[in-house]
Amino acid sequence: MILDADADGWQDLLFVNSTDLPSTETSQTTAALYQNNGDGTFTDITNTSGLNIPIYGIGGTAADYNNDGHVDIYLTAVGPNHLFRGQGDGSFVDVTTEAGVNDDRFSTSALWFDYDNDGAIDLFVGNYVNWNIDNDLFCSLDGERKSYFTPEPYSGQRPTLYRNLGDGHSLT
Repeated sequence: MILDADADGWQDLLFVNSTDLPSTETSQTTAALYQNNGDGTFTDITNTSGLNIPIYGIGGTAADYNNDGHVDIYLTAVGPNHLFRGQGDGSFVDVTTEAGVNDDRFSTSALWFDYDNDGAIDLFVGNYVNWNIDNDLFCSLDGERKSYFTPEPYSGQRPTLYRNLGDGHSLT
């Protein structure tokens, strides 16, 4: 994802990344945020960004959902999705629960748009199938090693639309 995380006019890079499933203490991969130094190089600021939480990330979207002038990030995942409120300095605060978007579905994509034309951007989340580590089926291309599953054995999930209440905090 390309965004200006620190509001310095230079585009920074966010890699969503994924961790192992089930996650272990030695495989806790996080999203990675690289700050643009303005000279063609980037510095890894993940550990000070607030984005360094273990996540099996799939996608994400960035926008200023609370109209404070700072870019915010929503990450989709297998398991809990996360909303991070930007502080304007390259750091973020996890406001997932506070904003009411603590959905733990298998989500693949998301986008911000003002569906009700009230001036506050709303969040649309695309969900995939009803899969989790507990109902995983063995799938193999060669009959021996585990492969990624195909979606046919699992029921689909409906997308989710969160309406921005315009108070700078809540989505429903």
